[in-house]
Amino acid sequence: MSKVQDMLYRALNERYGKMYGVSNDVEVLRSEISEMERRLKKTRNELAQEEWVRSQLEREAENLMRGLSQQEISARESGFGKRDTQYAERSTQYDRAR
Repeated sequence: MSKVQDMLYRALNERYGKMYGVSNDVEVLRSEISEMERRLKKTRNELAQEEWVRSQLEREAENLMRGLSQQEISARESGFGKRDTQYAERSTQYDRAR
């Protein structure tokens, strides 16, 4: 038996030993430990699910940020920045014509 199980047996024995008597102690302790293990397993599963959801949300956020960055690059390449370049060329031509 592990130290944790020993501690649980002792704690539960102190708690229930007086109420049920010595003969029922082992059965009560085993059922309590089984219940605690069941709760622990449920909690672990819930934590694992929360971790999975969190990782999915982080991945989604990263993908959205990448998508926004890609849209900005595409906008610049598709003409958003071309206006500035064309304006600079025209003003240079205008300055030369003077």
